[in-house]
Amino acid sequence: MRSNAESLGFVEGAVWDEASVGTNGIGTALVSRHPLQVFGAEHYVRTHHPWICTAAPLHDPVDGRLLGVVDVSGPVSTAHPSTLGLVSSVTHLAEARLRMTHGNELASLRAVAAPVLARIAGPAVVTDRHGWVAAAADLLPPDRVTLPDDVERGAGFVPGLGHCRFEPLFDGWLVRVDPAESDRPTTLRLDLRGDPPSVVVAGPSGRWRHRLSRRHAEILFVLARRPGVAAPRNCPPNSSATRRTPSPSGRRCRGCGGGSEASSVAARTASSPGWTSRACCPTIPPTCSPAPPPRPCARTARAPPNRSAGPPATPRNPLLDGSARQTMKTLYG
Repeated sequence: MRSNAESLGFVEGAVWDEASVGTNGIGTALVSRHPLQVFGAEHYVRTHHPWICTAAPLHDPVDGRLLGVVDVSGPVSTAHPSTLGLVSSVTHLAEARLRMTHGNELASLRAVAAPVLARIAGPAVVTDRHGWVAAAADLLPPDRVTLPDDVERGAGFVPGLGHCRFEPLFDGWLVRVDPAESDRPTTLRLDLRGDPPSVVVAGPSGRWRHRLSRRHAEILFVLARRPGVAAPRNCPPNSSATRRTPSPSGRRCRGCGGGSEASSVAARTASSPGWTSRACCPTIPPTCSPAPPPRPCARTARAPPNRSAGPPATPRNPLLDGSARQTMKTLYG
């Protein structure tokens, strides 16, 4: 059997990827990243049809890299139902051994980091080179944090922690949270002038843009312009969150031919401090979309309801407000 296997290429240094020999146990497992079994004529090469190959990929549990494949191959007559479970168990045992070795490395790093964290004021964590947390001070960290690619620069943004400073420590990193940088507000800008519309987020982590569907853009636009949903900071309850600015391009409204086609809506959501949302989009002039009436102040006395006038009218849906509906009709025809 060994001579037959060597004649088929089961030797050290042979290339078994799908680009070289087509469908086979080793190459296909490398592509699919899952245990599998290739039986007889399922092989692409005709000389491999009398054989059956069972393979399972082996991954590094620390960083997820593909390390190799465990394969058991033989004649079709030797096929057994438990072969697939056998190779899967072997890879699981190997990954468990690698995980145990990594746990011992984290324990060594934790012993070195303990006296360092004891002398530090403020939240900090100690991680290995892959972001796995070995120790922490003044915060409850996750099992792993995402370190920036340019961690050698000494500063960067870490999701879940904010803006941090990095210092090399033994075989890892000392990550110190910088509260001054983490308190910077995050700005959200809704841009409806393009097709499709998009939203731009800028904050301590950087700046990124995400495309939106028209329905999502409509919802964000209505939420930004409704005073009852969001209001500017230090703005009285009965003021409007909408302000119009002249259009630099001087274009006219497509709905009625007059007015400016650019507006800016700035709002700060009371339930989300530190977040500022801004929407920049074409809109119709004030004559076509009047500002919503001011909301009554909570301290103003209200007249008692007139019970003889019948049941109260059903409140209007904010999403069906005439000005917002007319605006979106103007935007998208």
